[in-house]
Amino acid sequence: AGMANTASGEDGITAGMANTAPREDGITACALKRGNLGAARLVWHAVLSAWRSGTAPRQWRDALGNPVPKPAGDPHNTAKFRKPALVNVEGKVLALPALRQIRAFQEAQVGRNQHGL
Repeated sequence: AGMANTASGEDGITAGMANTAPREDGITACALKRGNLGAARLVWHAVLSAWRSGTAPRQWRDALGNPVPKPAGDPHNTAKFRKPALVNVEGKVLALPALRQIRAFQEAQVGRNQHGL
């Protein structure tokens, strides 16, 4: 299975990144989105390079996390915490083609009336 074509990758960056959480370098997905096609192409070429080489920068694989206690949970019980993670834009874009292929395979295996069961 290969990487999605350049046009769909750029579209995924400009259309699919609605979050506003900044990355380590302070760049938000919103900034890349507003950078329009030029910014999307730069990110997409970096992602394609990582895909083809089979390696990605460490920063793309790491996520910043800060456990947050659930509203009704015991703040001393770590099992009652949410574990949100901020993943940078490139890492998300790199994962999108694989996610789409997995989702398409999964949907082909599950009948219409099964609702994922």
